Amino acid sequence: MLQSIRPRVIHGGSSKHLLAISSHLAGRGHQVTILCARAADNDKEYMTEEGVRIIPALPFRDSWVDTWYVKPASMARIVTLVREHASRSQRTIIFDSHFPFPDLLPDDVPLIWSLRDYTYMHALLGSTAFRRDVLVAPSQYIKQAFTDTMGGLLPGLAERVHVIPNGVDLSVDRIVRSSSAGPTLLFPHRPEAEKGFEDALKVTSRLVELGYSGTRLQLFRGVDAATRPEVASFYRDLHRSIESVGLSGHVNISDWAAPDEMPGHYAASHVTLCIGTIVEACSNTALESLACHTPVHAFAVGCYPELPGVAVTPIGELSSLVQRIIDEMEGRQPRDWPAIDRALRERHAMPVMLDAFADLIENAEVLPALAPGRQQPTRLKIPSWVSVQKEVLYDEYERRMIPDPKLRHVWESYGHDAFHASDDFRSLLKPLVRAGWLVPTY
Repeated sequence: MLQSIRPRVIHGGSSKHLLAISSHLAGRGHQVTILCARAADNDKEYMTEEGVRIIPALPFRDSWVDTWYVKPASMARIVTLVREHASRSQRTIIFDSHFPFPDLLPDDVPLIWSLRDYTYMHALLGSTAFRRDVLVAPSQYIKQAFTDTMGGLLPGLAERVHVIPNGVDLSVDRIVRSSSAGPTLLFPHRPEAEKGFEDALKVTSRLVELGYSGTRLQLFRGVDAATRPEVASFYRDLHRSIESVGLSGHVNISDWAAPDEMPGHYAASHVTLCIGTIVEACSNTALESLACHTPVHAFAVGCYPELPGVAVTPIGELSSLVQRIIDEMEGRQPRDWPAIDRALRERHAMPVMLDAFADLIENAEVLPALAPGRQQPTRLKIPSWVSVQKEVLYDEYERRMIPDPKLRHVWESYGHDAFHASDDFRSLLKPLVRAGWLVPTY
């Protein structure tokens, strides 16, 4: 795993789920070894519990953006360590899909990939190397995005991709909401501009302007703000932005909260904002908030439209978003919490995810490697990352509207369904294929 997993500190949903799955496997009698990034303050092997060993030995660069940008000897060391441990294992799991050298791993050990995101360079590059044996996606959206990307090259890919939605620990996160003064807007996201910090400030400012003078935006400082200059710089710029729009008295930035502290933050908040433009795979923040009966408002990108109970708003429609928040706070737009609770128990309860992962890992087999098709794909389709925002087609990766009449015609005729195109029609659609707004498929 690219991230360094520190004792008693969890930064991000991937490490949280990796530790939960490892604990579950240990409870079923397995010995689990987790290889992860080495860090200046985390380079000693340790046990989280009986059967789960953490080895922070991989010499990745301490940067989320260019983690693999290390000297050649360090890259060789990473590959060698992973291969050595894989050779002694009964199963190898590339948990964050960030390992682009699967051909160097033993070919007689079942290989399980877990595609935790399909946004960052490491996941995009690493998952492109997938050929065997099975891959897990955390949402239907991510499965479709991956198969839309690679399915035109690898016949039979879709059958190798399994959807196991992210789980939420309902027994921990279900608590009674407090009656704090507000409204309090919770924004518990990593320090990345694409997560929606600027829009969160705009929503806060608008609520204050509308007379909600007690509005408070709760943010959290990343755990690596003290060790990574680019993260420290992000928060300095954020403080300047807060001051420039006159929100110093309405924004609170706390230290990064531990997992057992988050239910209290959800309970003290009137709404959780997930209004980034980034393509989220299966938002843990949204699921945890809903488990606490704290409403979630998100932009309609990535996984959010398929998550139960999330109120989605088209990209950039801040006025509509603010009005929906006000209507909800004042009781004009109540949530159907019993229905949301049922959906969470059925699809996102932590035991459901843990059992699904454990069963898949235990039953994994070495399968023939997928190979490029000998014949060209015969159909086209609009990929999952093209959605409708404000009645206009939108590219969720490029983060821009697509005012193309040909693509609109295809959308109105087929939606996301695959279709056969005549040679003349296919020739007409070539610019859309080059742009990634149509993809070939078998």
